[in-house]
Formats: sequence, structure tokens, C-alpha cells
Amino acid sequence: MALTLGIPGGTGGTPLTLADCSFACVGGSNDNNACSSDADCPAGGYCQVKAVKATAAVSNFKVVVENASCTSGRTHCLCDTATPDNFVNLVVYGPNPLPTPGPSGIDIPTLPTGPQQLLTIDLKVGASASGTIPLHIYNQVADSDASKPQYTALLSLGDKLAVDQTCVPATGTPPCGATDSVSQVATTDTSLVIAAQCVGDCDNKGDVSISELITMVNIALGTANISACTAGDENGDNEISISEIIKGVNNALNGCS
Repeated sequence: MALTLGIPGGTGGTPLTLADCSFACVGGSNDNNACSSDADCPAGGYCQVKAVKATAAVSNFKVVVENASCTSGRTHCLCDTATPDNFVNLVVYGPNPLPTPGPSGIDIPTLPTGPQQLLTIDLKVGASASGTIPLHIYNQVADSDASKPQYTALLSLGDKLAVDQTCVPATGTPPCGATDSVSQVATTDTSLVIAAQCVGDCDNKGDVSISELITMVNIALGTANISACTAGDENGDNEISISEIIKGVNNALNGCS
């Protein structure tokens, strides 16, 4: 299955980005170990950006973010750039690990019947983003190859019978009406409403504690990752500055407005 999730910017124009662009092994004996390629993850594991997590329902598949990193001369990506993509390209395929080719052929597993949660994506809101941010899966019903953004793809689902359909859902009936439809996919858009965030409120509970201020200081010193307190990064530059720490202290003393 391949799809593109659109994550455009809100009123401020800054897109959503992946909350954690570091990479770790998924599955195998080195699960959650840092990695830079699949070669660092033996025993059936693979290297994946931490912000995207597969669930147990797809344990025998790989979930890959195609545009995670600007490596190998790529001109677009979600990480390693000042202007990250406003979309996520995802591919789910299997089996994992891939079997050794042989004369008997390879049995391709099917995705679990739904409804199922296949994966989660942790996103971070840009400092200047506000208002309502729509989340949209590009598909052949609502979009066309000409209208979709560059470097994205319409949802595609392959299976053993090579049936690939994305159809308009109708109340009380399956998404696809044809009797031979197997890959029946209907997508539902949603949106994210962005409210003003209190600088230093790492856990988003409406106040700033001493431990949260310490976390901000640790990030500023380089001993903690920015993902530990994205609320401390007011301007979205993936760093904690002295002025942001001061704002956090003021919010701890005076409360979040």
C-alpha cells in the first residue's frame, strides 16, 4: 500500500513536521537501536524514522517513509531542510523479512481486515502555524495526477488479485460496488486545530513546572533532544534559546495565559 498524507500549513503557513527525525531499528534483535541504514539492523529489523511507528497489526510488514531524509541528492524531504515537505509519502509492504527467492514462489501476506490501526505518525506544529490545518490522503476520487502536489502519489493498494480501486463510499454499501472489487478503500479527511501554546509547557498540561524548565535548559546545553520539549522552541528552529528559557520562567511564575 502506498499513500501520501498532506500536512499543509495553517494560517501561519508553516507546515507540520515530523516530531522526531532521528532513526532507530524496528523489529529484530536490535529493536529501537540507533541506525543509519537497514544494514545496522540485523535479524529482520529495518531502519525507520522514529516519528512513524508501525503497530502490532502490521508486524509482518515494513512501514517506510519515502521522503524522510534528504539523502542521495534528493531535492525534497521532511528532515534535514529549512523548508520541509508538507506531505508524508508512506509505503507499507511485506512480508518482513523478505524471503529468499526460490522456485516455489513467494506468498504475499494480506493486510489485516479493518478497522485496524496500522501505524502512528508523531507530528510537530511549526511555531508560526495557527488555525485549522487539514489532513488529506490524496486519492483518485478526490484528486487527479494533475492536481496533486509534485513528488506525491495517489493512494494505491495492491493485492494477490491485482485489484486496485478507490471508490466513493455510499451509506450502507461497501466503498466499491463492483462484484469483483477486492481492494475496497475509502478515505476520510480530518483536520487539526492549532491553539496558542505556552512556552515551556512540555507536557501540554497548561502550566510550566520546575522539571520542565530543567528540560529546557538541558536541551539548550545539548544534553537532551528537542523532542523532549517542543513547547520550549517558540520560533521552531529546533533549539532552545536564553530568551525562550526566560519566557518559560515567566510562564512558570505567572501562569500560562
